[in-house]
Amino acid sequence: MQIWGVADKLFGKLNSTKMRLTLDVFSALVKENFNYTVRNAEEYEIAQRFLLYPSPQWEPLLAGLDQESKRVACAVYDRYLHIARNNLINRNLFTIKEREFQKADRVPPQYHGIWKYPFPLEESVFVFHNGLTYVPQKNIAAKKGTIAIDGGGYYADSAYIFSQLYPFGHVYSYEPNAQVAAKAWEHIQELQLANVTISSRPLGGAAPLSMDKTVGLIKLDIEGAEFAAIKSMKKIIKRDKPILLIALYHRPEDFFLIKPFIEKLAPKKYTFKIRKLNPNHLVFETYLIGYPKK
Repeated sequence: MQIWGVADKLFGKLNSTKMRLTLDVFSALVKENFNYTVRNAEEYEIAQRFLLYPSPQWEPLLAGLDQESKRVACAVYDRYLHIARNNLINRNLFTIKEREFQKADRVPPQYHGIWKYPFPLEESVFVFHNGLTYVPQKNIAAKKGTIAIDGGGYYADSAYIFSQLYPFGHVYSYEPNAQVAAKAWEHIQELQLANVTISSRPLGGAAPLSMDKTVGLIKLDIEGAEFAAIKSMKKIIKRDKPILLIALYHRPEDFFLIKPFIEKLAPKKYTFKIRKLNPNHLVFETYLIGYPKK
C-alpha cells in the first residue's frame, strides 16, 4: 500500500516534494514525530461496526457495574468511534496508566523461556490471565477441581495459564484452526500437561456443548462468535454458575447484549466487571469478567 504526501496535508510539516512511503515506514514516522498511529484494516472493520450500530443500549450494559467498568466501557466505545472516523489514531487517547505500562515488558521472564509463540507474548494472557486476576481468590478457590473451557485456544497459552496457576481439574481448549490446534497440542505434549485437552471443534455454532462434569470457568475470545457460544452453553451457565471471561471487542452486539443476556439467564447471580487487558491497544482485549456472587 502506498501513501502519497499524506503527512503534508495533515500536518503541514513536509512542504517540499511529495513523498511516496510504504505504510510501515509512514506509520513509524507518524508515531515517532506526531504521537499518532495509522489504523489498520482490522481496527477499521471492527470500528465501523460500532459506528454503524443503530441502537447502543447503555443502561442494561452499565447497570450494576463498578465505576472503573463504566469508565472502561465508555472509553472503549468512544475510541472505536475515533478509529472509525480517523485514518490517524491519536495516542493521547491512552490513559497515563496505559502509557506507563507500555514502557516495559510486563510479561514474567519465565514465560519467554518456555513458550513457543510466533508473536510477542500477550499481556492479556501472561499478565492478566484473560481477566482472572480481577476475580477474587475465594471465587477461584470455590472452583477447585472443576472443568475450564478455553474458547479460542490459539496456541494454548491461556490453557497453560489456567492449568498451571489455577486449581481447575482439567482444561478443554477449543481452537477451530486445525493447524494452530496441532501446534498447540505439540507444545502441550512437550510441556507434559496431562490436564489439558486441545480440540479443533469451534464453539460458536448452534450445537450445544455437552459437558456432564461441573464447569468452573468459561473463557471466550472467538472472533465475534462469543454470543452464539454463550447461547449454546446457557444450560451450563444456569447449572454451574462458572466464572466467565468473555471478549466484548469484536462486535457491538457482544459489547452491549452479552451481559444483559447472562443477567436474564441467571438473575442476580453474577458480579460483573469490564476491563481492557491490552494496554498497548486502544480497544482490543476488552473483556467482560463475571463471577458468582455466592
